[in-house]
Amino acid sequence: MVNRPTQEATEAAVAYLLQEAMLLIRHELAPLRDGVPERHRMHRAWLLADLCHNLPAWLDPSCRARIHEGLESEWRTASAPRRAWMRSCWDSIGYDHTWLPDTPGGNPESDRGWRDNLTLNGDPWADT
Repeated sequence: MVNRPTQEATEAAVAYLLQEAMLLIRHELAPLRDGVPERHRMHRAWLLADLCHNLPAWLDPSCRARIHEGLESEWRTASAPRRAWMRSCWDSIGYDHTWLPDTPGGNPESDRGWRDNLTLNGDPWADT
């Protein structure tokens, strides 16, 4: 069995994903975004919200004991671009995500046409 990070580290990693997603969603929905079609911004905000919609439940005190299971489930269903975003977030805080399985992810069609890098550095949302 692969050694998983501590409960506290995993809780912090989940909280960080939620924090980053909220910032990016606000960025995408800001009214002053020249050159980016509204439908693209809405899709990107939806992508982030969809990725993180189950995460708050794992921070609930009644579910925290199973947070590793919940995070692994989210990871298994995430597409490659979504996993790349999660890795990027965790790398920035030093969270060891190597315990998560390196298996094929979820449906890549939901991310078609968007960059893998979902950070605020540069223009992460430019069409490829």
